[in-house]
Amino acid sequence: MKVKMKISSPDDSREEYTTSFLYRGTVWGNKSVYLNNFGEYCLNAHARMNRKAIDPVIAEIRSSLEVSILSTPRHRRSRYDYSRRRDPIDTNNITHILTWKFNKIPFSLVYQKVGSLFYINGVKLNKSDILDIIAKVVYRTCFVRDSGKLNTYLQALTSYPPNVMYCVENRTPYVFWRRDGKYSVGEKVQVSLNTVIISPDECALEISENIWASIKVKELNQFINYHKFDNKRAQKWALSPENLWNKLMGYPPTESQKQLMYAFLSQNRTQDIVEKRAQSLLYELEIEHPNKIFKVDFHDGRGKREGLIVRGVLSDWLLMDNRKRNTHQQVDTYSLTGENIEVLKGNVPISKNMLVINGTRGFPIEDQYRSTVAFSGTVCIDTLHGGTSLGDQLASRALALMNDKNTRKMLKTLEPYLRGESRYRLTDSDINYMKKEGAWFRR
Repeated sequence: MKVKMKISSPDDSREEYTTSFLYRGTVWGNKSVYLNNFGEYCLNAHARMNRKAIDPVIAEIRSSLEVSILSTPRHRRSRYDYSRRRDPIDTNNITHILTWKFNKIPFSLVYQKVGSLFYINGVKLNKSDILDIIAKVVYRTCFVRDSGKLNTYLQALTSYPPNVMYCVENRTPYVFWRRDGKYSVGEKVQVSLNTVIISPDECALEISENIWASIKVKELNQFINYHKFDNKRAQKWALSPENLWNKLMGYPPTESQKQLMYAFLSQNRTQDIVEKRAQSLLYELEIEHPNKIFKVDFHDGRGKREGLIVRGVLSDWLLMDNRKRNTHQQVDTYSLTGENIEVLKGNVPISKNMLVINGTRGFPIEDQYRSTVAFSGTVCIDTLHGGTSLGDQLASRALALMNDKNTRKMLKTLEPYLRGESRYRLTDSDINYMKKEGAWFRR
């Protein structure tokens, strides 16, 4: 049967990527099969915000495939085994085959369950990793139409599990509880460990200052499943730092090694590393785009907010920390929409939704002038990935709004703020003043 899959882009542009393949299998997930006018079974994958998934798009493709066609029931009497079937399901021997053909050269994925073991093209892996690999390959076929390149890509994915490759690039998460003697529960500490591949079946983790411990790829995958995804089947890796040292090194640490290890892990807290890297990214963006992105501190009379001023093609934008715990939207986005500058003198208060661009700081002082301009917002811009740091959210929005003329096609929430032609654009003197004195505003 021919299957056509539509994958929506992770934005508001409504663009879809499509791929078609021939499907054959011994078990069919859905009771009913509805075909389009071309005899194709249609699947859809719409990217949604996912706090735990490494890639929300891949997670939705995997979910759609698993529910619709790539089922592997455990029992003969299941929702896949209907009373009208004459041939009962052999749950110990299930095969799914997905085939593409590019320039008359076929490319196939063979997903098998034999007993309690799972295989993809003859390579034994756990079920979760195989489904992730299939989802990645399916997504790849939307853009690559070459069987040779796809075979190379598949071989790279099956050599190392997706979790391991992700952590080689982004460090391995590790969670432990630190007790200081005062409390029975202690403090939850989340850290990130440097990871390198040292052989085809072995990796190494930096568990202390210049101390590397080897670990099998399969065990590292289990380690990641527990500490990143809270997989209860991998609870054997719920270890304190000293027990982790003992398990990986083969001997317990001395008291001095234990103290050094705790100090090293405290310096590698995940949130500290992410924020530090994100802050350096903001400074790099300001250097790379000296006339487009400006790092400033916003003041509203209640404290300081970290933020950016971005010069777009159609408008100037204000990005600032909103002090909310909402992980997918920690940044407020405003557009400068004022047609004229309002000049205030003395004790006249600033009206709402006004930004001070020149003159005295935001507080009224007698015989002092302040030039203000109106802004509007906030613009609703969500982040698909959960746990994204404040700095990363500022940087991603800044890069998108630099070219707001094209971004408005992908983010429909921008459209109402870009209507009309007459709007105030910040001058170099305005920005220099705000970088020096801070950007004062009132909502």
